[in-house]
Amino acid sequence: MGEGGQIPEIAPNFDKKTLLPTTMESIKVISRFTSELARQSVVAVDAALTANLVASVAATLDHAFISGNGDGVTTIKGLLNWAGTQSLAIDGALTVDDLYDAWTLTQTAYIDQGDLVWWMRPETLVSLRKLKATGSGEYLIEND
Repeated sequence: MGEGGQIPEIAPNFDKKTLLPTTMESIKVISRFTSELARQSVVAVDAALTANLVASVAATLDHAFISGNGDGVTTIKGLLNWAGTQSLAIDGALTVDDLYDAWTLTQTAYIDQGDLVWWMRPETLVSLRKLKATGSGEYLIEND
């Protein structure tokens, strides 16, 4: 095509992706808004409501995807409730020994160790990283 030539017009063709099956119920959250809140608010109410709505939906989805006890057809079935999931009973606070016990479960199930990922809340990780050996006082968990 030469300089100043006509650019051909092409109608793009897009494929559809179904993100939520038609049988699955959608996630619903309630965020309360009163006229009193609108009158007495010192912050931008629309921004505060948006942030609250996003945080509420994210927390609801996180809970459903990880520990939801649905049937997987009409409601979300979380990862922890899939067939073949292993569990480990822990009495009291999580310890480094509990992590080793969980790791042993994965090894006995012949799970590829390169695919393992630990999920935990930040405060749990911090409390685990503070644990020290009884005799030497060295930290049990290091950055590596």
